[in-house]
Amino acid sequence: MRFQQFSWLFVIVFGLVSCNAQTTLPIFLSPTAPILSMTDTPTETVTPAPSVTSTATLTPQPAFFSTPVSAVENLISAKNAQDLTKLAEWGHSAANALAYTPNGKLLAIAADTGIYFYDAKTLADAGSIHTDDQVSGIAFSHDSNLLAVTFHKGAVQVWQMADHSLVKTIERETGRISGNPIFLPDDTQLISGSDDGAIRLWQVSDGKLLKAFRGRLPSNYEAKPDPFSIALSPDGTLLVTTDYEDGNIRVWNIATGALITTLPGDTAAFLSDGKVLAVMQSQVSYYPYADEKKVELRRVSDWSIVHTLDKLLDKPRNKTQKLQFSSDGKILVTSDPNQTNLWNTSDGSLIKTLHKPDQDFLWRFAFSPDSGTFAFITQSGKVEITQITDDQNSTILPGFTNIVYTVAFSPDGRFVATGNDWSIQVWRTSDGALMYSLPNTHRVLAFSPDGKMLASGSFFDGVYLWDVETGSFITKLGSKEAVFNTLAFSPNGKYLAAHIGAGVQIWDITSRQSVGTFETPRVGDILTFSADSNTLAVGVDQQVMLWNVAEKQMLRIIKNNSYSITEIKFSKDGEKLLVTGDLVSILWDIKTGEPLANLALRGETFSPDLNILTSVYEGDWNAGAPRGQVILWQFPAGKKITSLKLDAKVSDAAYSPDGKLLAFALRNGTIQIWGVK
Repeated sequence: MRFQQFSWLFVIVFGLVSCNAQTTLPIFLSPTAPILSMTDTPTETVTPAPSVTSTATLTPQPAFFSTPVSAVENLISAKNAQDLTKLAEWGHSAANALAYTPNGKLLAIAADTGIYFYDAKTLADAGSIHTDDQVSGIAFSHDSNLLAVTFHKGAVQVWQMADHSLVKTIERETGRISGNPIFLPDDTQLISGSDDGAIRLWQVSDGKLLKAFRGRLPSNYEAKPDPFSIALSPDGTLLVTTDYEDGNIRVWNIATGALITTLPGDTAAFLSDGKVLAVMQSQVSYYPYADEKKVELRRVSDWSIVHTLDKLLDKPRNKTQKLQFSSDGKILVTSDPNQTNLWNTSDGSLIKTLHKPDQDFLWRFAFSPDSGTFAFITQSGKVEITQITDDQNSTILPGFTNIVYTVAFSPDGRFVATGNDWSIQVWRTSDGALMYSLPNTHRVLAFSPDGKMLASGSFFDGVYLWDVETGSFITKLGSKEAVFNTLAFSPNGKYLAAHIGAGVQIWDITSRQSVGTFETPRVGDILTFSADSNTLAVGVDQQVMLWNVAEKQMLRIIKNNSYSITEIKFSKDGEKLLVTGDLVSILWDIKTGEPLANLALRGETFSPDLNILTSVYEGDWNAGAPRGQVILWQFPAGKKITSLKLDAKVSDAAYSPDGKLLAFALRNGTIQIWGVK
């Protein structure tokens, strides 16, 4: 039904244009363009997901704002750990905004760590600007010579594109988020949004504040509209702002600062000639959930509704939504957490669907000036560029993600693998080069003992095996199984164990066949093989279950561990078990099942020699440690060795096999490598 309504939108617009010579509206129907009838249904074209049989691109990417990992000879020990220092940081962090230069030469990506430039045609690296604060918004001047930048802490700056030099800081840090800067047509003035409830107009030359447009102000607190939801008419005379609190948009006169009108809606976009305003709004049953969405086209001359398109999007989950037209006005993109569609405005047909429910939804996007390329940022902070007319021509820019959950070294220490919700990246340790990114996978990963294979988990499709050197797909184990939390190779390289919905599945690597399934009370936290590969330890529900792999028999259950077990290690002699988690860390005697040492310390990982327990503290409630602090303890003595203060929260930690490096996966989307010089 929504396709029929969309076609009638343009029929009505065309009819109004034909019947009213005094009112000129944009005409999207060419003389020969077909009009959808009530019975016509356009064919939906969906961009296919990357195939796991494809070979990853192996062009190394640069180490981002880091020097290559300098050679270190010292093992990390209790004696020298106080000398640990950050050697390198890799990754761009999360992408927050993007924009093409008006001349079509560059694509700029704003991230938490800076601004990154790419050749718009080849996507080759074209330089970067490092920033000390998260970049929330960017915009180019119409001559492509200047770049306006807004920041998480409130600053607004203007940069020169020729040499990436800072021209002027218009507003200093204010402690509030600023976003979505827009140059006026003559580039002498600049608009920036702010979550203090005001949209500000600045003089670019001297940074003078000219006007502040402010909407509803409740008596008890300042209004906080989305600072990113701003629309400017092409001639620079009208400004549209959004206030999600009351579900209205406001239209302002730029010259006078007067409020012209208030309209119901969540976001808006001007058509290319500025004579029609498209407004998307939610029909709300109870806040913040919405029953349906619709798009209204309103005449700018009198704000009357040209047409209403009901139920454009299917059952949206909340009011987060975006609406934008391409540069030439031929494409309309509608987006919310449920679905993102590109529509042909000439006949109302669906060009393609870029995302569907339960996928990584789009929340920022930009068309190239020629409208042939569509670039977008997803919820997870990644960046993808696709060609409008070519579903197969799509590229994901490496290095962007909003969080890194896991990190692991290859057995020879040459590579570091990191995982997020949607992909796994493999980095070269020596220089921080991003070698390749593996699609359709998520945070669960493990290297084979010989370092030749990397196993990764998927949400719905079993385990993937990849060639570490080339990034090429080898094979898949299992089918239609979600892989949770952890994977583990046996030290002899014969077996691979994975947590799946039914418990723990074990495969023979040579035959690629399942050799057994061990049932557990629920999905476990961690898996570890003994040094002789005969025993599998499964951590789940405060207990460690020890299984004989060959005979598929339960050997022992060791109870009263942490609620969330983060790592299990067998001692080299196989007689003791080291268990750490969110509350306690315990050394167990495997034969008797009795604790040999019990520490009231949370832990993340053990050093290779098992003498150091590394703890990551995410909040003040954890043993009084401040948020983001890492503490190294002697184990099992429990004596504090040293503490590290990282720049962001830590998701995971891992030592290199030789014990010389310590890697941290951070929740800002970067990876840090530490060592003792």
